[in-house]
Amino acid sequence: MLSPEEKKSLAFLKRYLLSNGLNYAEFDIEYEGPDYFTISPDDFSSVGWGSDSAHIPAKIQQVLYQFFIREIKPKLEDAYDNVNQDISTSGVRMRLDFRGNTSQIDSFFWWSFYGASDETSEIYEYENYESVKTCMKDLQELNPNIQEARADYSGGGDSGYVEDTITTNEGNFSIPESCSDFIYEHLPSGWEINEGSQGIAEFVIPGNIEESYIEITYQENYEGESRTTLFEEDF
Repeated sequence: MLSPEEKKSLAFLKRYLLSNGLNYAEFDIEYEGPDYFTISPDDFSSVGWGSDSAHIPAKIQQVLYQFFIREIKPKLEDAYDNVNQDISTSGVRMRLDFRGNTSQIDSFFWWSFYGASDETSEIYEYENYESVKTCMKDLQELNPNIQEARADYSGGGDSGYVEDTITTNEGNFSIPESCSDFIYEHLPSGWEINEGSQGIAEFVIPGNIEESYIEITYQENYEGESRTTLFEEDF
């Protein structure tokens, strides 16, 4: 809750910024958890950019800083601890809004995170693909007792790869070129772009090689963003 003195200081700041042509002010600070977080009155020294920027008077900087430490920082630590996603970047924003008849101060914690979609898979049967036949025959040339094998793949940032090693029920081998080529050819378009994807290719050879098949499992990555309000009050 704002104290009477803080409300008075914010009312002064509103008049001051409006006189400089600014009807709102935002302060953005990176936040990667309490162990890596430092803040000082200098974080509230200016608003805006370039010719539209304005310097905040030193006394008001102190008011904003003390308010942040008292009202925002404890809630910020709790909000960070409550986030379950794999955080890639995060921060806290404190905003003063003077647009229209508004006189409001608010703050929120935001974070971007990585996630992965549900897995999907596609089966390619021996009898329908000549390239499956070639791959399976090359696997059996490694060891005629191979009945199961798998190879992992991963992509992101405009590049991707299939692992050089294939794991089988008879041990690990260098993956035949025909098998890695098959994986590359049958991955969805864009599998290696931006956040990318990952998955596995499973090679199943039952007693009768004509019943064998390759199953490629695909899981797409994504980056999202979310936020939670820490403080909001009119003054």
